Amino acid sequence: MFEQFRQRFTARGSKRRAGRASAVVPPAPGREHDDDGFGLRRWLARAWAAQRCGPDPVALARLEFLEALDGLPASACGDLPRRLEQARTLSDLWHLRPGVHGLLARHLDQAEAECRLAELNRHFPSSSTPRSRPGA
Repeated sequence: MFEQFRQRFTARGSKRRAGRASAVVPPAPGREHDDDGFGLRRWLARAWAAQRCGPDPVALARLEFLEALDGLPASACGDLPRRLEQARTLSDLWHLRPGVHGLLARHLDQAEAECRLAELNRHFPSSSTPRSRPGA
């Protein structure tokens, strides 16, 4: 079902790596948008660098998010694949994690959802000490 999405984002296969258990934090805000008038120049420079260095990290993360949905019926996924495809930053993907987890937990099981989410978490920064949450 997701073959069409995979082909859009990379010609290479992705390698999955198991990560250590640590706190995962969202990407730092403000580093993903260029509003200083040099956006086009930076965009072109990134595109040129991506051709030399390989696929960009957001495209690879997007692909792995879509691969995490393998085995689910298309009717159960709703518009999540479209939202994953339209995600332009790691921050956008960060906010789609709960939807992916909930969908997997409902249609597979909690353990499989946790396992797949742990693989997706490697795309986001981690800290050795968990951040405290207000009211926790």
